[in-house]
Amino acid sequence: EYASYGLVPPVEREACLEHPVETAVRCTLDVALGLLPHLFASAHPSGMLLCSATIDPTLVVGGVTVLGLAITLTKDEILHLFRRHGVDLQSFFAGLFAGRQSFAEAYRVLGKIGEGGYGVIHRVRHRQTSRVFAVKEIPATMKAELQILRDLQHTHVAKLHGAWEEGMCIYLVMDLYQQDLSWMLRAGAVPEERALCIFEQLMTAVAFIHMKGVCHRDIKLANVMVQSTQDLHVRLLDFGAAAYYNKRQLTTTVFTAQFVAPEMLAGAYDHRIDMWSSGVLLFWLLSGWPPFSGDNCQILRSVKIAKWQFEPVAAWQGISGVGRSLVASLMVKEVETRIGAAEVLQQMAERC
Repeated sequence: EYASYGLVPPVEREACLEHPVETAVRCTLDVALGLLPHLFASAHPSGMLLCSATIDPTLVVGGVTVLGLAITLTKDEILHLFRRHGVDLQSFFAGLFAGRQSFAEAYRVLGKIGEGGYGVIHRVRHRQTSRVFAVKEIPATMKAELQILRDLQHTHVAKLHGAWEEGMCIYLVMDLYQQDLSWMLRAGAVPEERALCIFEQLMTAVAFIHMKGVCHRDIKLANVMVQSTQDLHVRLLDFGAAAYYNKRQLTTTVFTAQFVAPEMLAGAYDHRIDMWSSGVLLFWLLSGWPPFSGDNCQILRSVKIAKWQFEPVAAWQGISGVGRSLVASLMVKEVETRIGAAEVLQQMAERC
């Protein structure tokens, strides 16, 4: 589209088609800054540059975030912003067009947060803004996670701020959250109202990803984060095991023993495994105990036949019928009778 407007020489048009984001960035900058005012007025009357308020060269083109948080600015607002901060336009754009920074140039690694089966998580600081993020380092062969995160823009799903593909690695830059649900359970069961508040947000995320045709496949305490014990804003993280199911059955076996659904152990399953795992998570939050005990082999034998009860009995005293009913409706072996995320949200709304 940009090439057809004549914004680039014909000899460069083939390269532009191969690199549409970079081309759109360059041409949008040209247009927004009035370097091509006649085209700005005619071909692009609503042309916009998306730039961060910190003068970080952050751009969003066609809905694709190249790096960081962005706000929409008009041409005049951009010029005012640059002048106010004393930024030399010529130097800025010369540096921008010279090539994108490498991950190491853009971020300083502060330390390792954790490591799982699908990657290593580091705490990093953005060199220009000093803002702290979490970055997930995964093998370059796991591009599916990058694509899924780009598709899942939601307030309760991990937010992707940027991605680098360098050599054999992909770096995924996301918000840094302080606590997962397993951390919250160190003091025992979560009070029911708080547990249901957390669970309702999780179900909002699960309903959204299922609507997008994505099965998470690894919902567990460690993959659900809250900002703090005071701020219970929930994010569903770690889509390393996730897959598009597109109304077809999946067969790859990937699981954590306590959270795996019976049908995954049988070999064929769909997105409804996420609902079983969510039921296990809610059981644990409400009671402070997992629904299955023993080593992994014993746990899997119990899961296969969905053998569980509301135990320990003392832990379930005082838990309302709402909490019990949700768990019982989710931890059902028969997939056809297991409720979905939208139904959970409806039931939770009716309780109010």
